[in-house]
Amino acid sequence: MKPGPANIVLVTAHDIGRYLGAYGVNCNHSPALDNFADDAICLTNFHSAAPQCSPSRAAFATGLYPHATGVLGICSEQFGFDMDKPERHIARMLGGAGYRTAGMGVAHETINPQAVFDRYEKTLDADAIASKASEYLFDVSRRGRPFFLQVGFRQAHRPFEDVPYDEYGVEVPPWLADTPPIRYELAAMQGAIRRMDRCVGEILQALDKNNLKDRTLVVFAADHGLPFARAKHSLYEPGCEAAAIIRFPERNWRGGHRVDCLVSGVDLFATLLDAAGVAPPDGIQGVNIAPVLDGSTTSVRDYVFTEQTYHAYLDCSRAVRDTRYKLIANFSPGRAFFDSSQSWRPKGDVRFVDDPMRTHHPPIELYDLQNDPLEQSNLATSAACSEIMSRLKGVLLKWMQDTDDPLLNGIPIPPIYWRAMRALSADGASNEHRRDKR
Repeated sequence: MKPGPANIVLVTAHDIGRYLGAYGVNCNHSPALDNFADDAICLTNFHSAAPQCSPSRAAFATGLYPHATGVLGICSEQFGFDMDKPERHIARMLGGAGYRTAGMGVAHETINPQAVFDRYEKTLDADAIASKASEYLFDVSRRGRPFFLQVGFRQAHRPFEDVPYDEYGVEVPPWLADTPPIRYELAAMQGAIRRMDRCVGEILQALDKNNLKDRTLVVFAADHGLPFARAKHSLYEPGCEAAAIIRFPERNWRGGHRVDCLVSGVDLFATLLDAAGVAPPDGIQGVNIAPVLDGSTTSVRDYVFTEQTYHAYLDCSRAVRDTRYKLIANFSPGRAFFDSSQSWRPKGDVRFVDDPMRTHHPPIELYDLQNDPLEQSNLATSAACSEIMSRLKGVLLKWMQDTDDPLLNGIPIPPIYWRAMRALSADGASNEHRRDKR
C-alpha cells in the first residue's frame, strides 16, 4: 500500500553537472550532498532536457520538453522567453490538489514565479535562501497540509563569487586543457559548490528537526552540465549530464542505491505527481520513474532527448541518445560549441580543439559514447554505422513530430523580434511598409 501524499522538497543548483563527491569527484568538498546520497537513490545516468538554465528547469516543472513550454531561451525581461502555460507548473498542479506551495531563490523557469507559487521569496543569497526555507519547514510542520517547497541556488553559476576552495586539489575535466587558469576557475567553482552544499545541509537538518524527513520526498537536481566550453549550452555529454539524488523514506527510496538507467529531467514532473497521488495532465511528455525507484523495473525509457534553440544567440540543435550512441542534428550555422565562461577572454580551452573560432558544427553528428566518450570522432559518414544512423535519425524525427517541435516549420521567432517590430511600428514605419506592398 502506498503512503499518503508526500511532502515534496525540490532543490536545484546551477551549472554543477555531476561535479560532486557522490559522483566520484573526490576533490570537491560537498559533505552534505554526499551524505544525503548515501541515504538516498543516486541517478547516475540523468540528463537535462536542455543544456541551459531556463529550458531545462521548464522541463522539470512541467513534464514537457522546453520547446513545448514556450521556454526556447532564457526567462528574463531581457530575452523575453516565458512559460506559455503556467498552469502546467508543478506548483500550480499541486496547489490545485490541496498542497501549500512555496519557492525560495532561483525559479528560472518563468519570468513571474509569483504567479505559480502561493509564496515566493526572491533572493540569490544562498544563506538567506537556506534560512527562509528552514523557517518555512518549521511553519508547515505544524499546519497539517502537504507542502511543495522549491529551492533554487544560484551556485555555481558565473561569476563565481565565493571563496575558491582547493584543499584537496581540483579535478580537471578530461575535455579541458590542464592549465593554471582553468585550475583557478575550478577552485572558484568548488568554493561556490561548497557554500551551496552547506546550505543544502541546513535545509536537510530542518527536515529532521521538524520530524518531516520520513514523509518528505527530497529531490536534489542540477539543471545541466558544467559552465565551461563544450559543456553548458552544447548537446555534448558535458553539457547535458547532471546530478539527481532522490530520497523518500516512506516509500523506501533510500539506502545509497545507484540507478544507472537513462533518465531525463523531463521525467521529474510525473515522478513528483506520483508521490503526491496526483494524476498527471493530458499530453505529458516525461516518464514516471517511480517504478525504477520502487525496484519493480530496471528502466523506463530507451532514449533521452535534449535540445537547445536560443541562449545568448540562436543555436538550434536537437539530440537523441541511447545507452551507447548519440545523434545530434544542427539546424543553424554557428561555431561547434558555445563558450559559457561569460568572458571576453576565456580562461579555459578545449584540449582537442585547436581553433574553436573557426570550428563549426555539421548538420549531423554521430558518436559512439562507449568508445569515444569525449565525442571527438563524428561517425555520421561512416558506412559501418549506417544502420545506427538510420535508426537514430528516425527516432529523433518522430520525437520532433510527436512533441510538435516548432523547428519542423522553420526557425522559431524570438520575443525580441516582436519588440523590434513594435518599436518600428510606433513611428509609422509599418504603415509605410504596407503602402509599399500595395
